[in-house]
Amino acid sequence: MKILNDIEYILHNNFKCKKNYFEEEDAKMLLPIKPEGCQFILYKFDKNLGKEYKGGLFPFFAKNKDVCKISDYILFAEKGGTLYILVIEMKRGDEQTLPQLKAALAFTKYIVETVNRVKGANYKPEIRLISIHNYKIRKKKTKENGVKYNKFNHCDVTSANFNVKLYLV
Repeated sequence: MKILNDIEYILHNNFKCKKNYFEEEDAKMLLPIKPEGCQFILYKFDKNLGKEYKGGLFPFFAKNKDVCKISDYILFAEKGGTLYILVIEMKRGDEQTLPQLKAALAFTKYIVETVNRVKGANYKPEIRLISIHNYKIRKKKTKENGVKYNKFNHCDVTSANFNVKLYLV
């Protein structure tokens, strides 16, 4: 749990997500999260920000195309002393998820480097890129199989639930 406490130390609580599901309201998508004994923290950075965030999530970047992209969710989990980061993007249909996932990948590396600097740690996370498309999610409950990643550590979710422990391998 120390790793997760270190993550919480540097990330603002306004972005912590206390829901037990992933949701993309525009696409009317909802995917329940099954923790199954895994310790994790979920953050949502892709959201409407209040007046205190004048300039947006990344106020130091120009508002040019693709500069301020971010994925829907970033899930930090700890298993066996290893930090796992699951970068999650939800899309309707077959729209591309990789632009947001790649942007959030860079952001997660910055988060880890900040934790390492501030806490004097040397975390080397396992980072996974996860796409959730509403047309790929099975409607019926089926046996959950292992997760298959491509050479970029990317996978598409096909099950009706998101079982966290399956992604921590």
